Amino acid sequence: MESPEIVRQLLTHLEAHDYNVAEESLLETSLAWTESSLSQLLPILRRLPPERLAASPRLLTLQGKAQMAAGEQEAAANSLEQARLR
Repeated sequence: MESPEIVRQLLTHLEAHDYNVAEESLLETSLAWTESSLSQLLPILRRLPPERLAASPRLLTLQGKAQMAAGEQEAAANSLEQARLR
């Protein structure tokens, strides 16, 4: 499955407020993303409720990697530190 298709599916789940499925899909497909394409996940991760993101070390790690790929080094360091503390 190509990344634009995955992004569309994830956005569909988020628009339907089906956060459990969106979260599971994000984590299941996280290894399929190349480092350069990880930044495509930032808009999706930002649409998750903050409390869900904050409660999941795996999502925080994924967010940190996506932020790093997008050049958001300070935000990435913060996300990865939060993940480490969970």
